[in-house]
Amino acid sequence: MKRVILSVLMVLVLVAGGLVACAAPEAPPVAPPVTPPVTPPVTPPVAPPVTPPVTPPSTEKPYFEGKTITIVVPTAPGGSTDMIGRIIALYYGKHIPGNPGMVVRNRPAAAGLSGANYAYNAKPDGTNLIFNSNKVVLSYRLGAAGVNYDMTKFKFLYTSPLSLMFWTKTGVINEPKDIVNPLKPLTFVGEDPITGDQEFIWSYMLLGIPVDKWVWGYDGTGPTRMAFLAGEGNLMIGSTVSYNAEVTPYVESGEVVPICQLGLLNPEGNVIREPAAPDVPTVVELYQELYGEMPSGLTFEAYKIMVANRVFGKSFMAPPGVPDDVMDILEAGVKGMAEDPEFLEIMERVNPGGPHLYGEGGAGFLDSMVTDSDVIDYMKQVFRDDWDAVIQ
Repeated sequence: MKRVILSVLMVLVLVAGGLVACAAPEAPPVAPPVTPPVTPPVTPPVAPPVTPPVTPPSTEKPYFEGKTITIVVPTAPGGSTDMIGRIIALYYGKHIPGNPGMVVRNRPAAAGLSGANYAYNAKPDGTNLIFNSNKVVLSYRLGAAGVNYDMTKFKFLYTSPLSLMFWTKTGVINEPKDIVNPLKPLTFVGEDPITGDQEFIWSYMLLGIPVDKWVWGYDGTGPTRMAFLAGEGNLMIGSTVSYNAEVTPYVESGEVVPICQLGLLNPEGNVIREPAAPDVPTVVELYQELYGEMPSGLTFEAYKIMVANRVFGKSFMAPPGVPDDVMDILEAGVKGMAEDPEFLEIMERVNPGGPHLYGEGGAGFLDSMVTDSDVIDYMKQVFRDDWDAVIQ
């Protein structure tokens, strides 16, 4: 019985061992080492040339396109201020993008104050400008009643300084120094003694010219010149522009004789002859010939104010408040005009040798608006005592 049990156990052990042997997996075959394939180097692609994007043309039109620029001239038609103002109107618009229309509006009322007040207070959008007259500048300096503008706040664009000429009829004098001892009584014709012909007032006082009669009330240089030629007087003044354009033919025909010129100030403050009248002596030169010395005193200081005034007596300006970007356009237009051969040619005929000041070349002259109050008080006293005129 024990042998049977042992046999059975041995059989079971053998069967179990076989099962265990059958359950163990066989070791996998060892694979040979794998060599990775050789990859050829890759050349990076070349980027195509970059073409900048095409910007479509701007559809925004120039600021002044379709607009009209009005140039206020505070004098009547026919004088030098009107003449130069119209020359500017003819050429200025061509140098402003948009090619605006150009219109000249004469506003001579109240000795030009109407025009100056209008331009100063006009809409500051660049379409309202002024070509000043000497009387507008002088009225400001004297603090005359009715002045509602400040010359120092106008925005300067351009000026071409010019002087004044004094002339008489043939037979009155033989040479300039005879004006203090004329062969015939002198009758002066002009606009008015305060704002229209004040340059002559201080010159005649300085030189001692014996004027016998004064005839006032003419509306500008043009009408005054017609009265002179018609025989209503034998002594008058006018700008060198008017003299060269309108009076020179009468000088050449022997009907008119030049006396002297007001003169211009050089950068050093000395009175010099204007290039447009190089052969005509200044008031200072004539004084030296008559009296053998340089003039001095308050009358001479008043005369020098008149000379300084000529710098801005013919000045192109914009009202205060015009935006800077619009002023840039206006100033660029002036530069183009002042370098335009056609403009320069016609201005050379009008004001031979005259300078063309714009930008920084002329803005500094605004400093000449400051005047010694003692001299201004003296000038007002003379008008009050000698002319029954009160400047308030």
